[in-house]
Amino acid sequence: MSTAEWELRTRDGRLELIHPESPDEPGLAASFVVDRRAHAPSRSKKQPLARALGRESRRVLDATAGLGYDAILMASIGFDVVAVERHPLVHALFEDGLRRARENSSIDDVIVDRVRAVHDEGAAWLDREPWDVVYIDPMFPPRKKRSALPRKRIQWLRALVGSDDDAADLLRRATACCRRVVVKRADDGPPLGGIEPAASLRGKIARYDVIISPGR
Repeated sequence: MSTAEWELRTRDGRLELIHPESPDEPGLAASFVVDRRAHAPSRSKKQPLARALGRESRRVLDATAGLGYDAILMASIGFDVVAVERHPLVHALFEDGLRRARENSSIDDVIVDRVRAVHDEGAAWLDREPWDVVYIDPMFPPRKKRSALPRKRIQWLRALVGSDDDAADLLRRATACCRRVVVKRADDGPPLGGIEPAASLRGKIARYDVIISPGR
């Protein structure tokens, strides 16, 4: 389904992506709300994602940002995140979610300020700056992996952007540029590109594979 068949519409002060076959339904939007109690520093660092990113890491390149939910989560834990999304409509929703978060104080300003949203190919940013870790969350059709979005909205998003068929190549390029790469996978999914991780940390809804490039 081409981008031209979808429509961006403002409703109730937020930008929504309207499915061409469901013009009267609420659209797809990015809305960020962080539970401050769940993301207190003493608890955040114990999360599987935080442990996968690494205790010594500070700067993260989220090379497949999507709507930005993982970028916000990483920022709430304390990381500085450059979140790169290549699809123009998805990036627009992400930017709008950040704008509303700032205006409505749905999350702490310091969290939002740790996230920089960029419209570009993630691969173009791999060697642009010295990252502590590169984060990759490909759009694959997992059997069990859940999301912050309702299932129907995930189906819409997948229909819009398709599968990230170049994700394995992105991983190989990332390992050549950065010592630590974290790949988010469905808990029952195979390692991306057949690259066995040095460690895997399982959360409630996903698995985080950690790839370490020796000698970097």
